[in-house]
Amino acid sequence: MAKPPDILARGPFTADQITIRWDPQPRPISSEVGDYIEQRWDAYCADARHSNRILYNGLVAELRTVAVRNNRLELSLSCTDYKTFLVTAMRDRAWFLVNAPDAISPALGNSILLTIDQRAILGVRSQAVAAYPGRVHLFGGVLDAPEVAGHPLDTDFLLRHLFQELHEELQVLPEHFLTPPRVLAVLRDDFLGQPELAWYAALKGPIDTLLGSLNTEEHDQYALLDLAQPTTSPCLNLTPVAQTMLELHRAMGHTR
Repeated sequence: MAKPPDILARGPFTADQITIRWDPQPRPISSEVGDYIEQRWDAYCADARHSNRILYNGLVAELRTVAVRNNRLELSLSCTDYKTFLVTAMRDRAWFLVNAPDAISPALGNSILLTIDQRAILGVRSQAVAAYPGRVHLFGGVLDAPEVAGHPLDTDFLLRHLFQELHEELQVLPEHFLTPPRVLAVLRDDFLGQPELAWYAALKGPIDTLLGSLNTEEHDQYALLDLAQPTTSPCLNLTPVAQTMLELHRAMGHTR
């Protein structure tokens, strides 16, 4: 059984209760470590092509520190790329913990638990993705670095990225929300070596109107789960983050 994620911070927090500090400089690494990362990335890309899976590189945001002070969520972020994250934090972490721990770059996931009519909406991840194929997870993705997104780094930046991911994956738009998104927790998935900024929000109905289009590059289908039912059944095939988010949501007494 997968290890539950570490809860780095627990909310809820509204968008205006989040403070972000941004360092555009990636963490320094030696040329030898850089060469190792390139070699491992090339090998993983070759393996992905052979298995008809998808690996894309690009600039993303790395979570340096997280703290809760005076009922505010404080995030310290810097720039990395998906290649460095995948090699140092996800695939070869054991090697880096021994040989170059300062090079480990935990990219920040930005995802959301969507609810509607006392049910949760999650995605069944495509068999072509790099992490957790076939598992049930929140919608969202790794947070782009601000330079890529073309917006100033503020809390609205987090929501713009979230809404962009939802439009690409599920065709959900901001006007479909019944309640504004709030951060329920910052979680760290030990298997992936990835922290996740995990939001929640309720959508307006009806379900059929909202769930007409699903991006099949990232998800094979969507899953509707009764929020009143336990989420511990193995047949649900939830990722650790999805499992914990549903439990935290139930603990708050939400039904929508």
